[in-house]
Amino acid sequence: MYVFSRGVVGGFRSGSLVDGSIGKEPLPLATEQRDLTRSRIRRAAMEVVARRGFDATIAEIAEVSGVSGRTIIRHYVSHDQLIAATVTDMFEACGLPRRSVDFDRWVKSLPRPADDLDD
Repeated sequence: MYVFSRGVVGGFRSGSLVDGSIGKEPLPLATEQRDLTRSRIRRAAMEVVARRGFDATIAEIAEVSGVSGRTIIRHYVSHDQLIAATVTDMFEACGLPRRSVDFDRWVKSLPRPADDLDD
């Protein structure tokens, strides 16, 4: 999105592009909307997972993000993929480096429920 500031706002000079995209091709509107929706889902997922852990439901995340559960599934395909992406986002938001080559495989294995805990 291109927004021209008036005067000096947040360190930008009058007439400068706030998003710093001078000389860049504008993103298609559909791409901007997709990125905005995904961002809303990711922020809501981090909030809900921080509160409820892996028991967070798509319905809860949808309510916090303001998008439908179907939209979340369209972006992430499954609850497990959403939780895995959320754990990765939370890890990176804390500024923690990936400590293992197997980090992605480990994260993707987290949301799987145990088949039988009595064995």
